[in-house]
Amino acid sequence: MTTLRANEYRIARATLQRRPAIPHAKPLYAQRFIAILGLAGGLLLFGSLLPELVIAGLAGSLIWGLAGR
Repeated sequence: MTTLRANEYRIARATLQRRPAIPHAKPLYAQRFIAILGLAGGLLLFGSLLPELVIAGLAGSLIWGLAGR
């Protein structure tokens, strides 16, 4: 083992031994708030686009059905 690798191994072990274990970390309220806003925004966007997507799908299937044999 080279000196550089030995030093790297020693530093990594010392860092891992000093790190305190967090048994039950609670999610932050800001992260929860951002997730809820993102979900609500996604539902609002998808809900407003859904009727147009259904109409476009029906029109496309009508054209495909009329163009086929």
